[in-house]
Amino acid sequence: MSVSQPTTPGHRRPTANQIDRVADIKAAGEAFVAAIDGAVMGREASLAKTNAEQAVMWAVKGVMDQ
Repeated sequence: MSVSQPTTPGHRRPTANQIDRVADIKAAGEAFVAAIDGAVMGREASLAKTNAEQAVMWAVKGVMDQ
C-alpha cells in the first residue's frame, strides 16, 4: 500500500522563476524592516513594519498568482 501526498485543490507547484522572485521580494522586505529598526521609534515604527509585511505578502501573492 503506497501513501500519496495529500493535495490541496487549486494548489500548484511554483516555478523556479517564481521561487527566485519571491526570495528577492522577501529579502527586500527584510532589508526595509532592518532599516526601520533604530531609525524610527514608537507607533510609527510599528505601523511601518506592519505595512512593509503587508506589502511583501501582497507582492508574493501577485507573483504566485501569475
